[in-house]
Amino acid sequence: MGSVPLTIRADDDPGTALLYVVAAVDGVEQEFLLDTGAARSHLPRSAQTEHWAIDVPDPQSRGVFGSSATGPQARVPDITLGPIVAHDVVVDVSDDGPAILGVDVLAGHRIGVRLSAHALQIDEQAAIDRWRPLQLSSRGHPLLKVVWDATTAVAVWDTGASTTVVDAGLAAAFPGIFPATGTTSGTDVNGQEGSAGMVRVSPCRIGGRGFAVSTAATVPLAGLEREGDPAFTIIIGRPLIAQADWVFDFRARMWGYLDRV
Repeated sequence: MGSVPLTIRADDDPGTALLYVVAAVDGVEQEFLLDTGAARSHLPRSAQTEHWAIDVPDPQSRGVFGSSATGPQARVPDITLGPIVAHDVVVDVSDDGPAILGVDVLAGHRIGVRLSAHALQIDEQAAIDRWRPLQLSSRGHPLLKVVWDATTAVAVWDTGASTTVVDAGLAAAFPGIFPATGTTSGTDVNGQEGSAGMVRVSPCRIGGRGFAVSTAATVPLAGLEREGDPAFTIIIGRPLIAQADWVFDFRARMWGYLDRV
């Protein structure tokens, strides 16, 4: 059991932010973007990654704007995050971008994201409101349901998303829930640039708990899920994540809300 510091760093647009932790790669510490939307962890190219390279790209790795990751991979001897020690971790490698810690390292553990205390709790038995069944995609992404009176949407809970993302088709079908507020531009994890509409997300419920009005970008999300996985139309990012402290037990496939401190 343990807790590691969680750094919250503002992103480009007002109200957006990303979460970072420090982990050790083969004994050398470095900062990682904490990304539950990434099935596999990621390292920038270096002499170490060249030494570990296995050069087996995954054509099914896609970014929010539809680009595919086709770069090499490396087999890392170990990644250590607090009490977690993951051995023989296959990571994606690229020439730029931050190091990314994905659900491949978090799998099999109970993870508490306590933004109110800037802490990531690992296998701690902290008090929660109640356990709820956790659905995972075939690649380990946590999937939750977001509920309004008029509709319900399946969502990926994604700490690597600085803002919430809503499928453009869903936003167009329910303009009363997602009134347009303008446009923005951005770059996904694979370096693909794109523009997106911005909407205001009406109050919703997740796991029976109410969430206040927030903001989101809109892009086409249809088809990003792997074949056989539930289709998702929302990526829950920082504006919604910041309204609660969360816990996910990936081993038991349960989730809940941590009591705020």
